[in-house]
Amino acid sequence: MLDESYFSLVKALRTCRSFGEVASLVSTHLPSQLREDHATIALLGAGPKLLAIYGDGPSSDAGRAELDRVAALLPKHPLISQVDFTDPENLGFKVSDYLRPSEYRDSEFNRGLPEPMQADDSMAGGLMAGWGRVSLLFVCRNEGVFSQEDREIFDAILFTARAVVERIAGANMETRFRKYILAKSGPIALFSLMPSREILPINFLSIRHSESWWGQDEAF
Repeated sequence: MLDESYFSLVKALRTCRSFGEVASLVSTHLPSQLREDHATIALLGAGPKLLAIYGDGPSSDAGRAELDRVAALLPKHPLISQVDFTDPENLGFKVSDYLRPSEYRDSEFNRGLPEPMQADDSMAGGLMAGWGRVSLLFVCRNEGVFSQEDREIFDAILFTARAVVERIAGANMETRFRKYILAKSGPIALFSLMPSREILPINFLSIRHSESWWGQDEAF
């Protein structure tokens, strides 16, 4: 299923230092893994609102050229309320798992798209979620549907790319944090917000402040 070209792509992804590099690599090399011509990455804001389209090929070019048109159609996607792209447990999904090709082809969403973006089937998955934005990776099949093997290849590449994007985001945040700390001349109280929504003091000054704000031991 996964050949040498897949592992070459993984090695290249590991060297990426920006989201743009990841988007370029994935949109360029994913299609050959699935015997397609092109893949597209869409950046969404709240709403969801389509902010930008990355990728090379007729589908991405058409989407960028008519971004407002595609953005207006997005809420009409037949699966928009059935798939949560911000859930980290979700990887890719196939439209054909939910709809017959004829149903998707004849949907208001699909018929309204620029012709190069219209398809019988598509696969999509969340590449990045955070700061009020979601980035989706998707690839379309103009005729026919994607197989389960196609889905597994898509998921493997999506999972790898997602890990790289998360590492880049973490490194960027660390850099911004260091710059902020170095710009401050006085003492700083450091706190950590945990996934459980607990706020924990990190250094001595933060503990001192916490004990003055809350009762004894409540800071922990």
